[in-house]
Amino acid sequence: MRKKMPFLGIAIVLVIVFIVFYPLQFNLYELLKVKRYVDYVIVPSYAVLVLYDIVRNIRKGEKDWWKYLVDFSTTTAVLAVVYYFLIRGFIAFLLLFINSVLDVTDPVTVQGKVVEIVDIVGTGNSLGTYELVVVQDGKEYVFESNHFTLANYKVGTVFNEEFQRGILGILYKK
Repeated sequence: MRKKMPFLGIAIVLVIVFIVFYPLQFNLYELLKVKRYVDYVIVPSYAVLVLYDIVRNIRKGEKDWWKYLVDFSTTTAVLAVVYYFLIRGFIAFLLLFINSVLDVTDPVTVQGKVVEIVDIVGTGNSLGTYELVVVQDGKEYVFESNHFTLANYKVGTVFNEEFQRGILGILYKK
C-alpha cells in the first residue's frame, strides 16, 4: 500500500496542473464570469457555516465570547486569503474545464467595441493579467487572454468574434 501512495500523489498533482493550465489553449475566455459563479456558491455557504457555528456555541453555552471572536476573526482572515489566492482560481479553472469539455455546439457571435485592454506583463512570481473588455449593446464582456492575442486588438476598434458557449454558459474561443 505504501508504494502506491507516491504514484497517487503524483497523479493528483498532474491532474491539478492540467486543470490549472488548461485555459492556456484558449485565445479568449470569460474567467471573471466563472469566478463570480464560484463566489455565488462559496460565500453564502461560508455564511451558513458561520451561522451554524454561532448557534452551536450558543447551545453549548460558550462562556468566553471574546476568545471566540478573536479565533473566528483570524480563521476567517486566513480562509479568505487562501480562498482568494488558491481555491477560487482552482475551482474557476475546473469549471472552465467542465464548461469546455461539455460544450454546446451552437456558436455565439460577439459584436461590439473594445473599451479596455489590460495588458500587465508578469514579472518574477506573477503571471500577469491579460484582459479584453468588450461592450455589446450595453452588455460588458470581460475576456481573459494572453499577451500575444491582445496584441491584435486596439481600444475603440470594432470587435467581431465567434465563440463557443459551454454547458455553464461561459464563452470561450480556441
